[in-house]
Amino acid sequence: SSAEVTLSAKLYVKATSGRWIEIDTDWTPQTFSGSNICYDFVFDGDSGVRYKVDVTVSVTIDGYTETVTDSVEKTCLS
Repeated sequence: SSAEVTLSAKLYVKATSGRWIEIDTDWTPQTFSGSNICYDFVFDGDSGVRYKVDVTVSVTIDGYTETVTDSVEKTCLS
């Protein structure tokens, strides 16, 4: 059977207080079938500001779903 993959992401900015604050984006969850998966996360960042993206991927095969979440943090250098 082919897999169905659902991918979603949330963007955060690190406040001067050290807390992460979610930023509204137009990133909508995407669902893919088959073996080709491509999704771009695009946003305009400010130089020197730290951002975090939380990505959640769910794969469903034969009614069984497994979900993985990962985070990436980087400081914008633009």
